[in-house]
Amino acid sequence: MPERFELGTLPYEIMAGATAAVDFLAGIVASPGGDRRSRLAASYAAIEAHEARLLRLLEDGFAALGAQVVVHSRAASRTPTLLLSLPGRKTWDAFQFLARRDVLAPAGSFYAYEPFRRLALPDEHGLRLGLAPYTNDDDITRAVDGLAAFLTA
Repeated sequence: MPERFELGTLPYEIMAGATAAVDFLAGIVASPGGDRRSRLAASYAAIEAHEARLLRLLEDGFAALGAQVVVHSRAASRTPTLLLSLPGRKTWDAFQFLARRDVLAPAGSFYAYEPFRRLALPDEHGLRLGLAPYTNDDDITRAVDGLAAFLTA
């Protein structure tokens, strides 16, 4: 499918790049064969399983920190991103503390102003951790340990 575009002057460089990107994604999981579509589906399933495992590690790590961390992301099917509040602490301070430890956890409403307002958080910000920059167990450990260090500082 990535080789097919609308009529007109063809964007050859985009076609080559899109095809290469799809082929790369389809090759994430070693597959003995099959068409590109089935290989791509297998790769996406493997990515989803990996992200789900990392998300569980992150959630379990934050749960171990007790009532000091409130996780507001509860949907069963969602992107692997958590919105946190820290009762009695400022999430903006946590963001800055974590950034100095190479943990990307920005603070804000994240362009979801209405749901953010509806949560009625006691802080003017929320802390967000998405799995895009975290790809392995060590990354998750660094994020959890960093937040634990902030809470004890």
